[in-house]
Amino acid sequence: MAALRLAEACGQWDVDAMLSKMSHEQWNEWLAKDLIEPIGSGPVTDLLAKIGRMIAAFMGTDLQESDLLPWKKPRKQQQQALRGKQAAAFVNQQLRLAAGNGGNRGSRH
Repeated sequence: MAALRLAEACGQWDVDAMLSKMSHEQWNEWLAKDLIEPIGSGPVTDLLAKIGRMIAAFMGTDLQESDLLPWKKPRKQQQQALRGKQAAAFVNQQLRLAAGNGGNRGSRH
């Protein structure tokens, strides 16, 4: 799904062509970025749902974020914690790889 969201965010319609132009290292960097800050409009949609919930609460209405985002499945706290641990492990791995390469990622000299 990250590839589809990246393609949409870049205005690409051919996901396979976009991925074929990318090195494995570049794709891994996009995946790491997606774990930390999701690609696409999802974060903005989530923020707007939170604002909507706050406005509804101010107006005295019991409205949940899931009411404003019916297409999203509610996440359990355990799933969110696991995703955070996976993201941290992946970023840690990428940092170790970069440090082991002397910080010369992509250098082709």
